[in-house]
Amino acid sequence: MNPILSLKMVAGEKTISTDTFDIPEAKNEFVWHHFFKPTEEELKVLPEAYGLHPLSIEDCMDDDQIPKIESFATYTHILFNTFHANGDEWQAEEVNIFVGGNFLVSVTRSEILNSVITKTAERLQSAENGTWKNGPSWLLHLLLDKIVDEKMIALEALEDELDALEDKLLVNSESLNFLRIQQLRNAFVLLRKSLFHEREILAKTIRNDIEFIDSKSLYLFRDVSDHVERLFEQAESCRDETKNLVELHLAMINNQMALAANNTNKTVRRLTFITTIFMPLTLIAGIGGMSEFTMMTGPENWRISYIALMIVLTVMGVLSYIWLNRMDGDKK
Repeated sequence: MNPILSLKMVAGEKTISTDTFDIPEAKNEFVWHHFFKPTEEELKVLPEAYGLHPLSIEDCMDDDQIPKIESFATYTHILFNTFHANGDEWQAEEVNIFVGGNFLVSVTRSEILNSVITKTAERLQSAENGTWKNGPSWLLHLLLDKIVDEKMIALEALEDELDALEDKLLVNSESLNFLRIQQLRNAFVLLRKSLFHEREILAKTIRNDIEFIDSKSLYLFRDVSDHVERLFEQAESCRDETKNLVELHLAMINNQMALAANNTNKTVRRLTFITTIFMPLTLIAGIGGMSEFTMMTGPENWRISYIALMIVLTVMGVLSYIWLNRMDGDKK
C-alpha cells in the first residue's frame, strides 16, 4: 500500500505529489509521506527507504505508547497523542512522526487527525509559499501545531460541559449525573497525562537537543510549547474542579439533610410543648369526670363545680404556657 499522500517540497517552488520513496539529493528539497491505518507489512518499505529502525515501526503498531521522543542516527522519532470524543468517552490516539534531514513521515490511526492532515496537505499543494518549505522541521511544527489546536478545541468542549453541570447542580442538586462527572474526570486525567509528556518533548526540542530540528525554527516550537503548557494547567484545573463539584454536591445534600432534621426538631418541639401543657389538664379532667367528684361537690352544686373546674383548667393551662415560654427564652 502506498501512503495516503506523498508530497515533494522544494523551497521557492510549488509542492508536488510523488510516487517514490527516494531521498531527495538537493539540499532545498524534502519529501513528506503520510500513512493512515497502515499494517506492519505496509510499513516495511520505510526501513529500506529511510533507514527507520524496526522498533520504531513496531511503535507505530502499538496503540498503548505514551508521548516520547527518540533519536536515531538518521532521524528522530516523535510520538504525540491526539485527543477527541468517542461517544460519551474521550480517547487519545497516537501519531508517529519521523523527521530526518530531508524527509518527514507521519503515521496515525486517528480519523479526525487524518482528516485535518489531508486538508492541510491540500492547502500546502495549492499555496505558492510558506515556511513549511524551509525543511522537515518547519513542516513538523505545522503538524504539531494542528495536533495541539485539536486538543484545545476538545478541552474547550469539556470545560463547557463541566460548566453546564455546575450550573445544573446549583439549580437542582438531585439532577447531578455522577457517571458523567467521572467520565469527565477520566478525560481530564487522560489529557493531562498526554500533555505532561508532550511538554517534555517540546522542552527538549526548544533546547536544540535534536539533531534534525533546524535551529532557525525553534521559535515556532516555543509557541507550541506555550500552548501545551497552558493546556496542561487548564486540564489540571478542570480535574480539580470535577472533584470540587462532587464536594459541592455533597455539601448541598448535607445542608438539605440538616434543614430536614431542623424542621423535624421544630415539629417534635411543638408536639412536646402541647403535650406538656395538656398532661396536667388531662389528669384533672379525668378526676373531674369521675362520679366521686359529683359526690364531693354535691349534686345540687354541679353547675358551679364544673364551671370552677373549667376555670382551674384554664388558669393551669395559661400558667403552664407562660412557664414553658419563659424556660424556652432562658435557653435561647
